[in-house]
Amino acid sequence: MTANGLLQIALYFIVLIAAAIPWEITCQGLFREPVFLSRLAGPLERLIYRCCQIDAQQEMSWKTYAGGLLIFNLRASFLSFYCSGFRDFCRSIPRDSKPFLPISPSIPL
Repeated sequence: MTANGLLQIALYFIVLIAAAIPWEITCQGLFREPVFLSRLAGPLERLIYRCCQIDAQQEMSWKTYAGGLLIFNLRASFLSFYCSGFRDFCRSIPRDSKPFLPISPSIPL
């Protein structure tokens, strides 16, 4: 690697660290103080937590978060595949419609 390349990498990290310090101070101020929407959305959030039996004071481990994220994305992927790949089985689309409409290459997108 040339000296110019090393200099560019060093300059990048210096700028990155210099930008991270004010960003951290800003984020600390935002997360400490309640925001305007917390007054409006707070009761709705507590209602959803109560209905789903979620304890807001309990910390979620990274394994629980990763498992929930994977399950949610798998369900969304299967639903998307089901609705796009098997349109005949979807209840909202009539049985006599064609599953895929041919698109002419001459139609501008």
